[in-house]
Amino acid sequence: MPDIRVCLEKEALEAYKEEYKDLLASFQGIDTKAQAVGAIAGIFISGLFAFLNSSSFARTTLAVLLLLVGIIVLIGSVLLAILVLRVRDTAGVPPGQHTGQILDDLLALKLEDNDLKTALPGFYGDKSRAWSGCVDAVRIDVDKKADFLWGAQLMLAFGVSCVALMTIFKLLEVG
Repeated sequence: MPDIRVCLEKEALEAYKEEYKDLLASFQGIDTKAQAVGAIAGIFISGLFAFLNSSSFARTTLAVLLLLVGIIVLIGSVLLAILVLRVRDTAGVPPGQHTGQILDDLLALKLEDNDLKTALPGFYGDKSRAWSGCVDAVRIDVDKKADFLWGAQLMLAFGVSCVALMTIFKLLEVG
């Protein structure tokens, strides 16, 4: 029967590996959403410039204010989306040489089989701690990206609202 400590350490190690995979998927998903936010904001910015160049654009205080606020927040949305997409280094998986070094250190002790079995949970524990550091670093990066994306989405929603209000006011000829 395998040592319960070895089984628990292996389970912890596998949990870190799975969490790392999930965080990388989130990392990539956030990038995809940021690309969409940037594209949508760009379309609305183009629409605002077309609206501005329209001969029927009534330059009332409210219309100009909505136009300015809309352009500013949409540009802000694009800039935040770009920050999300910014290339950054993030923690990779612990390199094989790390595992090799732990194993070399363990084997250098020249332990008997029983002593080696006793030391084995430490091997998995060291690997788990290395993965824990990687997971923590990637989680921080994912959280930062998610915060920038949320800001970009809020600004996009506000900018789209400004465009919608301009359109409604134009349709109603309210100024």
